[in-house]
Amino acid sequence: MTADGAIEPGKRGDAFAPVRFRTGCVAVAVALMLGSAAFMGFAAFDEALLLDIANSSSRGAGAFLILLPFNIGGVNVAAVALVFYLGWVAWNFFRRLLDPVAVRIDGDVIRFHPTLRKKTVPIADVAGIDWNHAGLKSEFVVTKTDGTSVKVKNVDEWEAERAVEAWAATYSARSASQASSHLIE
Repeated sequence: MTADGAIEPGKRGDAFAPVRFRTGCVAVAVALMLGSAAFMGFAAFDEALLLDIANSSSRGAGAFLILLPFNIGGVNVAAVALVFYLGWVAWNFFRRLLDPVAVRIDGDVIRFHPTLRKKTVPIADVAGIDWNHAGLKSEFVVTKTDGTSVKVKNVDEWEAERAVEAWAATYSARSASQASSHLIE
């Protein structure tokens, strides 16, 4: 396997290049989430600031009224929980920025990015690979032989399309060779 996760020529699935996440705006999203988390961190320890946010005229600010009853000893625990959640999501986005490969073939299994929390799928259990796109949404779908599927959202359309084409070529070539081997016997 090469450094970028592609299979070396001559190995099974050599035409199947890794499928990456779209990472165009991820750095901006991480910065905004971390900035929001820092601001909420200040607001969690300052009840007056949280009240000012909740009573502001900006759109959606009234949602912060839900956080107000959760003050315990001068600390708003709901706001602290929100800070931890934003930090966790920002960390996962940052990991996707560092390693943008969403799906790769590694030997005889298909592996997914760790932030997806999906189990590896043996190639023998794969019934097909497809991708869907509609506007800004893109989804890479690995359908297993038992009828279930693994969906990976926000993938690069060009790479997903090439992976589906490579899988179809490899799978049809493998099926043809298996069919001809039965004829020889």
